[in-house]
Amino acid sequence: MEKQLTPRQLLEARDWIKDCCPWRDLPDPECVDDLSDEEVVKGVEKHFSGGLRQFAIETEGLE
Repeated sequence: MEKQLTPRQLLEARDWIKDCCPWRDLPDPECVDDLSDEEVVKGVEKHFSGGLRQFAIETEGLE
């Protein structure tokens, strides 16, 4: 089963990654805009405390 986020959650995930910059191979926040949705999801799964499931719980209901 592929893990998915809503479009709003994907925006929140990108913002979370931008807040972490510089981050590994992302020297500045603008680089985050070049990531695919799949790369964003994988990054959240790997680096967000509690993984993608916890991120989805914490951002559930955002409009």
